[in-house]
Amino acid sequence: VVQIGSAAQKGFQPLFNGKDLTGWAGVGGDQSNWRVKDGLLSCTGKPGSHWIATEEEYANFDLRLEYNIPQNGNSGVFIRAPIKGAAWVAGMEIQVLDDFGDKWKNLKP
Repeated sequence: VVQIGSAAQKGFQPLFNGKDLTGWAGVGGDQSNWRVKDGLLSCTGKPGSHWIATEEEYANFDLRLEYNIPQNGNSGVFIRAPIKGAAWVAGMEIQVLDDFGDKWKNLKP
């Protein structure tokens, strides 16, 4: 679940209207696994969910968002990534992982 600038803050332009997926498009598949409920944007996580992207391109920006990820979840937010090709290779990803816990306590750097 992610909340992406749904409320206008001074000096910021909301990317998400809190009502529907206006201004967003499916990438690598359709956006049918993405939902808006109670003002929050969420993905079902089903295979084939792919990702969504803003229809408009942005150059210089500050991105503000809140997220909630399930236990053992793995997700991310791509920025400056191409729509076509391997976004994870050519773009930058803000990795969102639930990787804190006992299973990682003995991991060597």
